[in-house]
Amino acid sequence: MRKVRVGLLLMCLIFVMSSCKGENRQNTLIVGITEQFSGYFMPSEGFMNTVCDDTIRKLLHDGGIVTIDAFGEIKINDTNIKSYTRTEHENNDVTYTFEINDFSWSDGTPVTADDYLFAILLSASPQYQAAGAVDSTGEGLIGYWDYYQGEQKYFAGLKKLSDTSFSLTVDHNELPYYWELTFVSIVPYPMHALIQENETLVFDEHGIAFQGDMEAAVETFIGEYNDKLTPSYGPYVLENYESGQVTLKRNENYMGDANGNKPSIEKIIVKEVSDETAMQALINKEIDVLEPVMEKNTIDQGKKAVKEGKLQAVD
Repeated sequence: MRKVRVGLLLMCLIFVMSSCKGENRQNTLIVGITEQFSGYFMPSEGFMNTVCDDTIRKLLHDGGIVTIDAFGEIKINDTNIKSYTRTEHENNDVTYTFEINDFSWSDGTPVTADDYLFAILLSASPQYQAAGAVDSTGEGLIGYWDYYQGEQKYFAGLKKLSDTSFSLTVDHNELPYYWELTFVSIVPYPMHALIQENETLVFDEHGIAFQGDMEAAVETFIGEYNDKLTPSYGPYVLENYESGQVTLKRNENYMGDANGNKPSIEKIIVKEVSDETAMQALINKEIDVLEPVMEKNTIDQGKKAVKEGKLQAVD
C-alpha cells in the first residue's frame, strides 16, 4: 500500500488511494481539496489566506529569511541566507545584516538584495494598504510608520550593501521581544517582473525608496500575478490556474531545501471537489489524495473505505 505525502494541509485528516495508479499519470499527482481557492498565490498574506492558498504559496515560494523548524523554533533560514550578523547599538536598536545565497527565480533571473528590500517597500506602502491589503511586513523596523502612513518616501530602517547583502534595523521601542526574528521575516518578491524597465530602488542616508509608480506595481502584484505566471523560487512553478484548479510544475531552477532535496514529482494538480463527491472520486482513482477532510459524513465514508482496504488514512 502506497503512502503519498506532499506537505499539503497536514493539520487535517488525509485519505490516499490504495493503488499505485497515480504514479502512471506521467509523474503527476492529483490532489483533491474540499475548500475553495481565493486565487491569491503571490508571496504575501495581505489578502484572503485560506489553508489551500497558503499551501500553494509554500510550494511556490519556499519561505524567506526566517523559518520555523520541526520543533517550532524560529530561526534564520540558511537555505536562503548564507550568513548574517546581529548588532546591538548604544540606543538599543538592533541591526541584522544578511548575505543571501546564490539562487535564482524560476525564469533564471538571480534573486538579489533588491528583491527583499522591494518586498518590504511594496508590502508596507500606502498604495498596498489602499488596495485593501492587511500586511505587517516591515513593522517593527526603524521608519516603518512614517513610510506606512505616507509621511516619508524613504524607509529609514533599510540599507542596501551590495547586490547580495542588505541590513534591516529593528526599532529599540519594539525590544526586547522574544520573537525578535519575526521583525526581519521577509520573503523576496520578483522585482524584475513587477516593475517597469526604468524603475529602480534609490538609497541614501535617509534609507531606501522606490523610484517609480508603486500603485502600478501593486496592481500588477495583486491583479496580474497569476495571469502572468510570475516567477517563483520554490520547488514548483505555477503553470495554470482556472476553474478551481491549480496546476504546478517542477521548478528546474530550484536549489533544493536545507538538505539539498528536490521534488521528484513532475507535476501537481490541486483541484476543488465537493464534500458530496470527494470520497467517491478518490475511490474511483480520479484523484490520488484528498485533503483536508473535515465533514463528518465524508470522514465516515472514508473510514468505511479504509476498513474495506480501498483507501488509507494519513494523520
